[in-house]
Amino acid sequence: MQAPAAIKADVVGDDLPCYRCGYNVRGLASDGRCPECAASVGETLHRRAATTLAGGFLPLEMSDPRWVRRLATACTLLLIAGTGLLATHVLSIFELQVPMAVSVPIFLTPCALLVAGVWMLGAGEPTHAGRRRAWLCVTVRVTIVAWLLSMTGMIWVLASAGPFNALRYCMVSKGLTTAAVSWAFFWRLREFAGRLDRRWLRRACAGLAVLVSLLCLASCVPGAGEIEIRPDAYHMFMPEPIFGCSMLLVLLPCSLAYVPRFDAAVAAYAAAALASAGVFVVLDIFHFALHRAARRSRDIVGSVAMPREAPGERTAAGATP
Repeated sequence: MQAPAAIKADVVGDDLPCYRCGYNVRGLASDGRCPECAASVGETLHRRAATTLAGGFLPLEMSDPRWVRRLATACTLLLIAGTGLLATHVLSIFELQVPMAVSVPIFLTPCALLVAGVWMLGAGEPTHAGRRRAWLCVTVRVTIVAWLLSMTGMIWVLASAGPFNALRYCMVSKGLTTAAVSWAFFWRLREFAGRLDRRWLRRACAGLAVLVSLLCLASCVPGAGEIEIRPDAYHMFMPEPIFGCSMLLVLLPCSLAYVPRFDAAVAAYAAAALASAGVFVVLDIFHFALHRAARRSRDIVGSVAMPREAPGERTAAGATP
């Protein structure tokens, strides 16, 4: 009479989706494997316990190490892109004479790295739980593609000396897509902050999602996207995805040297510059945190290839246990 009780104690007694494919492992032995994808049932139970202890967030340290490493690489690319954008601002503001063969790659490389980094950060987690946030992954990638198209359209209008109305529409479109990319990106980081067990960082990402998006929209207002850098000399700036108005980090020191008083406009520009500086700080924190999580996930989970199922196992797995 003791044997059945012992067996029953090792059986999953409630509905529980497999962490890898979503198959209901109810009724399966805790030391068995999912009949759909051959994932360990014990690993599914372990992940549920870890999620419960972490307040509903599965720690990134228990996720696929290859996926976490991709997220860490994305943050690295974005930091390099942000540094490159600051370099291009210095070249344009101070009108440094640089050969065309050098200036074109300098201006295009940060944009390419920015698109690549955002695209990589929009990669969905290769587990069943990752499908629940698929809409956010799609939003991140769709918005960055929309921004790239609007940027390409604006460059084409400028190169072809198109009508002013066409340029204005391109700038409005670029501002809208920039705001959309920024919101989706930081909302995505907000999820990762929760899975890193850093609630203060989660609140910071939520705040940046709103603040940077509003800054991108506000800079599209006529007159709000330019700043006086010396008497009767104005410089126009445009928002960038994620980094907001990073050009103000270079423009504002030049402007403060000539502004007679610290008025409301300068205060607004200073707040926008602080927000852009905050973006660099947050990305730097995620850069180190995700790389550390990638190393730990490699140690915990490993990168063992998923066993290939037998031809008859999928048919048998169609029945609910």
